[in-house]
Amino acid sequence: MRKKSQLRKKIFCLLITVLLFTPEAWAAADRSDEVNRLTGMIHSGSINKKTEAAKIITRSGFSDRPLFELIRKELEAGYLEQPGNSKHIDLMAWYCKALASSGLAEYQEVLQLVVETTADPKLERYAGQSLAMIDEYAERNTIMADTTYADTGLDAESVRLINMLKSDMAGLKRDAAKLIIRAGSVDPLIYDVVSEELLKGYEKALDKTSVDALACLCKALAASGDAKHKEALQLVATTSDNPKLVKYAEQAHDSIE
Repeated sequence: MRKKSQLRKKIFCLLITVLLFTPEAWAAADRSDEVNRLTGMIHSGSINKKTEAAKIITRSGFSDRPLFELIRKELEAGYLEQPGNSKHIDLMAWYCKALASSGLAEYQEVLQLVVETTADPKLERYAGQSLAMIDEYAERNTIMADTTYADTGLDAESVRLINMLKSDMAGLKRDAAKLIIRAGSVDPLIYDVVSEELLKGYEKALDKTSVDALACLCKALAASGDAKHKEALQLVATTSDNPKLVKYAEQAHDSIE
């Protein structure tokens, strides 16, 4: 009986180990430092830091429930305050976007409340847009959480960036590029993926969001500072039919020494 009991204990421990170290669990746990930093920014009292935190959350596919509950409470407590204060209204608008980025239907109620009761036309508009985007954000979050590249040796943030860059959603590609630009430096493999996606999509970009996304990819390549990416930028600059994309490709090309 003792041997059977010990065997069951070993099997139980093995199962716990497997569950704890799946790519999904690894990716979620890896974000605790980010969540703590963003929570600190929201608690800071600085409207600029609060707004910056909301912007980061909106683009980054977080799933931390306490973080979204904090934003909900801040939004509910503040959206009727300081009418006419443009910076405060901007913050409330970003809080609406951040809540939508959770992809959770439970936040529809508070966003609907803002739409119906705010006296500010801008905030009403952004709350309405956020309300309509919850389902899209749920899809985005699923893409970002994909673990296809989790066994490549890259960290969790790099895996999310690759998922975003390789998605068919132009807005997600654009957000990935902005995150890369903000980071200043990422794994060289990420820049290779940026280059691949730029070359794959620049001739097909027709709508504004797609063009914006590709322009941001050009800027992300410029941030690499790696001369090997000049060839891709030169190709876009000389063969694209879109003036905006040509301009950004040229600027990115010339900024790399």
